[in-house]
Amino acid sequence: MSSNAQTKKDENLDFLKVEKPLFSVVSERAIRYCCKAKYYRNPDGTYSLASIQQFDTPRFRDTDFELYSEQSGGGAFTEDEQMFASDKGGSDEDQARARRRAQKAMADLVFGNPELDVFLTLTISPELVGDKSSWEECYKCLKNWLSNKVQRREAVYVGVAERTKRGDVHWHFLINSGALDLVGATDARTGAALYHNHRRTYNETSWRWGFSTAQRVGGDDAHVKVSKYLMKYVTKSAEMVGGRYYMHGGKLRVPRYVYADTPEELGDLDAAVWSHKVEKDGFAFSEWSFM
Repeated sequence: MSSNAQTKKDENLDFLKVEKPLFSVVSERAIRYCCKAKYYRNPDGTYSLASIQQFDTPRFRDTDFELYSEQSGGGAFTEDEQMFASDKGGSDEDQARARRRAQKAMADLVFGNPELDVFLTLTISPELVGDKSSWEECYKCLKNWLSNKVQRREAVYVGVAERTKRGDVHWHFLINSGALDLVGATDARTGAALYHNHRRTYNETSWRWGFSTAQRVGGDDAHVKVSKYLMKYVTKSAEMVGGRYYMHGGKLRVPRYVYADTPEELGDLDAAVWSHKVEKDGFAFSEWSFM
C-alpha cells in the first residue's frame, strides 16, 4: 500500500472514533466511491471490520451521507424511532428482495449490539387475552411491556413475531439481560432445574401476560446461530405477523461505514474468511467477509 493510500486509510478509520459525527446531505453527483467497508461495534466500544464491498463503478456517497440516512441521532434508535421492514405488496421478486433487506438489517443490529445476550420467547395466555390469534389484542400487551423495559431498564431488542399452527401469536427476541428479571426455570413436578441444549433455561418474571422462556447467549458463534434462527422466520411464512418482518427498539447501534476507491485501502483482503465475485451483463461486484 502506498503512503498516500495508508494516510487516507488512517484518516478514514479515525472517523470510527467519532461518536456523533456531523451530518451533511450531498447531491447525486457526490456518488464517487467504488468500495465500502462495514464495521460492527465490539463490547469494549471499539469497532471490528465485518466486510468490504466493491463495485466496478462508483456506487457509494460520502460517509456522512450514509450515516445521515442510516443512523438516526448519531447511531441510536429511540423507542419512538423503531424501524419496521414492511411489505407493500408487489411481485414475488419484490417481496423476496424485501425479505432479504429485512434479514440483512436484522443481522446488522444483532452483530452490532453485543449486549443482546438473552434469547427470549414470550407467549400469550388465553385467560388474559380474549383472542390469542388477534395481533391487535396481543400486541397491546407486548407494546406496554416493551415500552416499560425501554424507559425504565434501558432495554434494547431485536425480535420477530410468529404464529403457531393454531394461529396464536408469540414472539422471539434477542434482548439485553440487564433489562430483564430472570429466575431459573424448574420442572413443575420435581422442582429440578430445566435445561435446553445443555443451557440453563429461565423465566422472565415481569412478563405477566402468558409464558416466557429465556436462555443466555454465549460462545463465539452464538450471535451467528441466534441471528440465523431469527432470520429464518422472515422467510418461513408468506404472512408477516402484524404487517412487519421484524421489530426492534431501544438505543441500538447500527454499523459504521468507511469508503475508498480500492478495497486494499480498507483492509487486508488476505485476512478475509470468505469472498465472492459476481460478473453479469457488464456488471461486476466483489465482497470480502471478515467474520
